[in-house]
Amino acid sequence: MDVVKSMKIIIADAKSLKEKHFPIEKQTPLFFNKAESLRKQLKELDINQIHDLMKISFKQSSLIYDYFHNEETFAAINLFNGVVFKQLDLKNYQKEEWDYLDKHLLINSPLYGILRYNDAVNYHRLEMKHKLNEINLYQYWYKELNDYLKNEDVILSLSTKEYEKMFDLPIIQLDFVIRNGHTFKRNAVYLKKARGMMLNYLIEHHIEDIKQIKEIVIDDYHFSENDSNDDHWVFIKNEKMKYIKK
Repeated sequence: MDVVKSMKIIIADAKSLKEKHFPIEKQTPLFFNKAESLRKQLKELDINQIHDLMKISFKQSSLIYDYFHNEETFAAINLFNGVVFKQLDLKNYQKEEWDYLDKHLLINSPLYGILRYNDAVNYHRLEMKHKLNEINLYQYWYKELNDYLKNEDVILSLSTKEYEKMFDLPIIQLDFVIRNGHTFKRNAVYLKKARGMMLNYLIEHHIEDIKQIKEIVIDDYHFSENDSNDDHWVFIKNEKMKYIKK
């Protein structure tokens, strides 16, 4: 067995937010002060400035404005509601699964840097590409994130390339592609769904031996040795043929 002493799994946060109410005891985010500095600047924006910064509609800008002025907090996993998070079978998790999350999971976040599943977060929206008061968010979070993770034996990424650039550390990227003949395709929604299903599998099976990951089959995705290397593990499934009525 290739059990590692220290392993983190990173996933991306989500734009889609929806309250869930699993009984999770919240804790203060790792980099609360730096996050609050950004949040204070976001709260100072009016609807027009939000519109200009985020390139979204005025209707959305009004919603985001309300986000920034809502002081209620939720455990991160109780608020993020994107495709990845929807694959997690939270309602059936027992103590062992929550312990696994506590030990291994980190969530990338432009506003908070990185979050643990039970860190307290507000309704918010911020993307790495947004230049809030000309702040480069990669530079803003560089030291904190890399110092925090520098002693990990393994970092598994079920996140995005955009967020992986937040780290200057060795990362094993788990990738999911659909094969049609000799062509590989990556569908954004299918990719997110596969990431979430893989994470749920790791949690439910308490995977500590990283070599076991190569044996996992989810939604017909199989590990492909020929298409992988040390830091990029590719899981492939064949595209289903579509019947076309003549």
